[in-house]
Amino acid sequence: MGNVKSYKISQAIGEDQVGISGEWVATPEYIKSESDESILELNFVGGRVYLVLEGTSSLPITVDLDGKSLNEK
Repeated sequence: MGNVKSYKISQAIGEDQVGISGEWVATPEYIKSESDESILELNFVGGRVYLVLEGTSSLPITVDLDGKSLNEK
């Protein structure tokens, strides 16, 4: 596994780009959050996006689309 590094989103995320903030381990195959305050921001244009997420923390994962929460139905 790789080394833990601190990342900060310092500018607007461009179209079809990803930004991360917090403590992460980045490898060629995946990224892994190492803090409870981590953020993954994905700016995409399209009808669908697929993410594979897994976690062991009891903290919830929140998902927003166009500034609106998808967690609340």
